[in-house]
Amino acid sequence: MALLDLDPDRLLSTTRAVRKRLDLGRPVADDLIRECVALALQAPSGGNEIVVRFVVVRDRATIRTVGDIYARCWAMSENSPRFVGNLPREGEVLRAQQDRVTSSARYLAEHMGDCPVLVIGCLQGRLDGRDDRGDLGSVLPAMWSFMLPRAPAASAPPGPPST
Repeated sequence: MALLDLDPDRLLSTTRAVRKRLDLGRPVADDLIRECVALALQAPSGGNEIVVRFVVVRDRATIRTVGDIYARCWAMSENSPRFVGNLPREGEVLRAQQDRVTSSARYLAEHMGDCPVLVIGCLQGRLDGRDDRGDLGSVLPAMWSFMLPRAPAASAPPGPPST
């Protein structure tokens, strides 16, 4: 699949989520995962210390188990009175946008176990009560960077972004 003609600003300002457009039947090459991990390790980290590790899961039974756990966590979140999808939204446009985001998140919960591979960002070592804010703040930039290297080619054919 050819890369989309999107500069970083256009990509980041128009693509909210591509969960429903992922091709879960397409295999993901180890070289692509290695490339994405290498770039992710260049992300900013708390204290300029690399504490992020990546676990690559290819075992089908393990992926299904992780998917089941994710679906249960999603159900608890979605059924919570504080769930963002249940909060009042002013106006039809904002309500419709929130409904699309909720639908997309629900789709991920229903299909996480169908992914060809899972790459899970983790922290090195155990936290055991120590102040973990800096360490946890290092996982998110790394995962963000992991998703960007090949996101346009892996997400969808050209067309308007959707959730």
